[in-house]
Amino acid sequence: MTKLLLSLLFLPILNQAQVSPNVSKRYPAHIVYKIDDVISKVNLSEDKQIKMAQKFMKTDSIVNAGLAVGAPAESLKAYLQLY
Repeated sequence: MTKLLLSLLFLPILNQAQVSPNVSKRYPAHIVYKIDDVISKVNLSEDKQIKMAQKFMKTDSIVNAGLAVGAPAESLKAYLQLY
C-alpha cells in the first residue's frame, strides 16, 4: 500500500515536460522561461522547442529594433503576445 501511495505521488513529477538542455544552453533566460511556460501546458519535442525559441528571438529583435527607432511601446505590444 505504501509503495502504491508513493508511486501515485511521484508519477506527476516524472511525467512533466522539461525544456530541452540544448535550448537551455543556446538561448537567453527569458526565452527559456517562455518555452517552459508553453511546455507546462503542451509537451513539445526538442525540435519544436528550438523552432519556438528561434521565433521568440526573431520577435524580440523586431521589438528591440522598433524601440531603438523610437516606436511607442504600446504599438509593439502585439508582437509580445505569447499565445
